[in-house]
Amino acid sequence: MDFFEKLELNRLMKELDFIDSDLIYKTSLLKKADEGFISNVNNVLDTFPDLKRIIDEKNNQRFANLNTQVISNIPIEEPIDITTSEELVITDNKPTKLKSLYRQIAKSTHPDKNDQDNLKEVYILAQKAYESNDLIQILSICDSLKISYEVTMEEFSMIKEEIDIKKKRINFLESTYTWKWFQEPQEDEKNRIILHYLESQISK
Repeated sequence: MDFFEKLELNRLMKELDFIDSDLIYKTSLLKKADEGFISNVNNVLDTFPDLKRIIDEKNNQRFANLNTQVISNIPIEEPIDITTSEELVITDNKPTKLKSLYRQIAKSTHPDKNDQDNLKEVYILAQKAYESNDLIQILSICDSLKISYEVTMEEFSMIKEEIDIKKKRINFLESTYTWKWFQEPQEDEKNRIILHYLESQISK
């Protein structure tokens, strides 16, 4: 890589690191906020029993339809003829680059070689990334450990694509009723968001 490519890679990896943190934060926040949102939705439904009955009927219908779809989409598996099947051969088809970088990470983070808790966590993270062939996560870990590596143009594109995917996930989280409800400071507006949510459930 030349100077400009290294500069761009450094920018992308820092952006990816920030987006990863932002996604984890917003996912965790939304999970917790859901409890309050659902509790408030139930309070509103308790106040309007007719509305609760309509929504319960809608939910029961959706659940019944979902069960029907799942059952109808179960594939019929062909029986395996054990007498004619060949012995399965398990091969390690991991990309060479993934293997090489993972080994470098393992050298400095393996629990047998160090007793630092933070490095043990990094090792577990790297192990999961290796098992799932997640090269981008491995590159990110290399950055945190100051392990140098080269990146191809295809890998540049992969990193950019990963950033775009995670940005879309964040945008989706921020578009949910729970997120809007949690971020709204005014109680009247919070109630309005809940009513809009209930309207959307009825119109589905």
